[in-house]
Amino acid sequence: MQALQNGNVQMIAPSFSNISEVDPSWMIFDLPFAFPSDDAVNDAFRGDIGKRLLASLASKQIVGLAFWNGGFRQITSNKGPIVHPSDLRGQKFRIQPSKVIEDQYRLFEAKTFSIPFNQIYRSLENGTVDGEENSISNIYSKKMFQVQKYLTMTNHSYLGYGVLINKTFWDKLPPRIRQSVKEAVDETTEWANRNAVLVNRSQWQDMQANSQMQIYRLSKAEREEWRRAFEPVINQYGNVIGVDSMRDLEQIRLKYADTVPAIQ
Repeated sequence: MQALQNGNVQMIAPSFSNISEVDPSWMIFDLPFAFPSDDAVNDAFRGDIGKRLLASLASKQIVGLAFWNGGFRQITSNKGPIVHPSDLRGQKFRIQPSKVIEDQYRLFEAKTFSIPFNQIYRSLENGTVDGEENSISNIYSKKMFQVQKYLTMTNHSYLGYGVLINKTFWDKLPPRIRQSVKEAVDETTEWANRNAVLVNRSQWQDMQANSQMQIYRLSKAEREEWRRAFEPVINQYGNVIGVDSMRDLEQIRLKYADTVPAIQ
């Protein structure tokens, strides 16, 4: 992110959590149990929340071009099944650098470590951390299922990516080039977001068939238990994220209350 702002690189697609380190309003996607389903997330992308988030980057020397789907985060561990929030207590988890994520684990006295992505497997294997949270595609592609005994399908927060470009570089491009880049990004985004769901579903099926992990799926009542348990974190960061976005988020949550994530 700093390299992008400084113009050392021109274009990147970091995770929402990394963007939130520069612009706290992007922490909205890290809020626990804020989005009931993929449809709810996509509604946020397309609506006022998405427009507000992209516009907020201009003052940071960044132009936001698009949102890319990654998938909901799940929790894995080597210490035992995680059924209730209290099961997090005393465990060590690898997380992305995010104040929201850090505080949701601290709420239940779990320790967190912001270990680089390419070091997660080794850290799980050697016991530096007990568990982690990630999308199915990341758990699968990095083979974390080989060094974790338990997985809980929490679908508790959303791991996505923002397509960003350095503002000075963007402003210097001829208008026709900017238009061509925008068209290419829009076309790619439509394909990437549709394909992300298919890839996650295929990898999830393969992981269930070939993994020794014990898998637990939260019931509707248990999911509500988790959501209520993490309300202090949501309330804590509401003002940081912004009143307007939090209001829109609540409307989306109610609108999609009866929907479920694509992968369960």
